[in-house]
Amino acid sequence: MKYFFICLTFIFAQFSFALTTEQIESILNKSHRTSPFHGNILIKQNGTTLYKKSHGIANREWQVPHNLNSKFMIASLTKQFTAYAILNLAFEKKLNLEDSVSKYIKLPRKSPIDPKKWEAITIRHLLTHSSGLSRDIKRNENMSTSDYNLLGTIVFNVLNAGKIINKDPGQYYYSNLGYLLLAEVIEKVTSSYYISYLKTVIFNPLKMYNTDEYHRRKTIPMMAEGYFRGDSRKTNKRCCHDASIFTGSHNLYSTIEDLDIWNHELHGVTNILNRDVLNQMKEAQVQVDDKGTSYAFGLNVDNYQGLSRIWHTGHEWGYSTLLTYVPELKLSIVYLSNFHGEEIFSYFPNNVKFQNGLLDQMKN
Repeated sequence: MKYFFICLTFIFAQFSFALTTEQIESILNKSHRTSPFHGNILIKQNGTTLYKKSHGIANREWQVPHNLNSKFMIASLTKQFTAYAILNLAFEKKLNLEDSVSKYIKLPRKSPIDPKKWEAITIRHLLTHSSGLSRDIKRNENMSTSDYNLLGTIVFNVLNAGKIINKDPGQYYYSNLGYLLLAEVIEKVTSSYYISYLKTVIFNPLKMYNTDEYHRRKTIPMMAEGYFRGDSRKTNKRCCHDASIFTGSHNLYSTIEDLDIWNHELHGVTNILNRDVLNQMKEAQVQVDDKGTSYAFGLNVDNYQGLSRIWHTGHEWGYSTLLTYVPELKLSIVYLSNFHGEEIFSYFPNNVKFQNGLLDQMKN
């Protein structure tokens, strides 16, 4: 009899935090008062779907509504796939995280970058945003915003463009540029394209067939157009920005189903990829702030209301995304949106407000 009550207590603990559809939609509406949510959300707990729904418009010109197969640019969620690829190469001893970036990417002869500062940056620094590199690419006249740019050409132009090292390596200093360089390292080591290697080691084994690299000139079935609301409060279309200059950092697109597959693989619900590498990805490396947030490898790790979180947001013009896992609740959140306002540049953008609102409700 005692064993029976222990089992009941365990079952109750596992499922007592579940939210209703009405509660989730109330949280969604409260967290998106300034910019209504347009996109797809998938929430699972203990492998059971709590919420899976489409909202709003995928294409405003034709008033096409979203469906569950809509595809979105995932912005900085791209980084965790780049991180897995690099750590997998390290596991196979094809590179070392303590290697200098200069071992794989040589400075052009006329580059203004100090060679000693360049040599001081390691692969680990790039992975953990502790390289001291500038946040983004400094565009120049050799970089198109509309055409597809080959990664090697982008990197060559960046290294010739001017000052890109803002700090000495060691402390957290978020850098999309660092992940572009990691993509180039992948291509150098594997002698293949970045996206080809990701398909070989991640997407194809997991059957993530709706995840690939975005480019505005590609015809991508079910691709949601990106929209944003600027200072004028008018809705603008993403239009002509080229994603290839953000390879490794921002350039992938996906669906809620594919990202759910990845999230469950990452956190041990399934076991297809290299488990040692997946576990290493979640190890805290660099302190991000004084609130207890650390950066691991392509992921944030922290504690919210007594709950451990492993998560990352993504923000790109026209798209706002989030992927979260809460181990204590066995809770997975996939949030993909193709519309946002200026609030994505705030400390608590709408996707984070939604995530926090869910966890607050579950705790209460």
